[in-house]
Amino acid sequence: PAGLEGFLDIEPLLLAHRPVVGAREHLGDLARYMPLIRLGLPVAGIVALESGLFAATALLSGVLGPRELAAYQMVMGWIAIPFVISLGLAEAAMVRVAYWVGAGDAAAARQSGNLGMAVGTAIPLVLVLVPVLAPELVARVFLAGRTASKLDAVAGDIRAAGGTADTAVLDVFDADAVQALVDAVAAETGGIDIAMVAVGFVHVQGTPFLDLTLADFVHPVDAYLRALFVTTQAVAKPMVKAGSGVILTLSTPGSRLTWPGFLGYGIACAAKESFSRRLAVELGPHNIRVVCLMPNAVPEAIARGSHAREVFAPLAAREGLTVEEMLARPQDMPALRRFPTLDEVAEAAVFAASPRGGAITGAVVNLSCGLVTD
Repeated sequence: PAGLEGFLDIEPLLLAHRPVVGAREHLGDLARYMPLIRLGLPVAGIVALESGLFAATALLSGVLGPRELAAYQMVMGWIAIPFVISLGLAEAAMVRVAYWVGAGDAAAARQSGNLGMAVGTAIPLVLVLVPVLAPELVARVFLAGRTASKLDAVAGDIRAAGGTADTAVLDVFDADAVQALVDAVAAETGGIDIAMVAVGFVHVQGTPFLDLTLADFVHPVDAYLRALFVTTQAVAKPMVKAGSGVILTLSTPGSRLTWPGFLGYGIACAAKESFSRRLAVELGPHNIRVVCLMPNAVPEAIARGSHAREVFAPLAAREGLTVEEMLARPQDMPALRRFPTLDEVAEAAVFAASPRGGAITGAVVNLSCGLVTD
């Protein structure tokens, strides 16, 4: 048929078994390759542009920041599904179109091409719209705590970024209420993949041992450990049932510092880390990992209303300083001469909870910027 002569003309060259004696001898045969070159160069250019576009987008995302790069990788992981489907449908349509062209039936060739384009567009479009119209099917965040205004603020940030977040006000010491919420979330979503215990309680710091009351000493130990026990036990139940999960806990360098005036809180932090290690061993056979994050003070969090301001304020007042001034003193600065940022803590949490951190459990991740060293 017309249009195939170029391919048929190449056959004698491909089947020839002549010895190669030099390049000049075959210069005359280059004309036979021209149909392939004319067809192949545009295809090669399209593939090069496609690969280059993906590479350039990845590099640009990395320049913008780690969050942007992570978002790009998530999108590409999902888009790969409709892309492969489209590619397979395109190749199938190409075969059908070529078949009917070879048979001399232009109408059938056009029909096969139109059908391939329609199906190749419709199916991927549905998959692309899923994360846009139903993001909760990809990831859903549930926030629970005692202060509705703080929960709503965080949930608002998540929604503004295109995510889905639900909130619930409860007392972390009410084991029945916590378990009921966890059970409701697990029933609605089919399970809990990641749980982070990020609670804070105002407590006494800086009071010397001889002036410390028993109540002030016991309060942080009791509060933090009770909250940790209640929440981790509640979320561990659906995780055990599912056969997987990640539990993230929080501590501070107070577990290792021996400064005077931090007896109760220092013991509370050390107990949280010990609890996390032992819990990891107990839940490990169920494929549940437990990782404790240990950031230093985070000035950003204090500026956003963290309870740490109330904790640090009496310490700063004794020296006639504001909390910000106290944290900026050279003698209080860690080895890196700065404190961790919220983004750094968040990124460490994401890594620890992700499959990339799948070998980490029973560990304390040091995010103190060198205030304490391992």
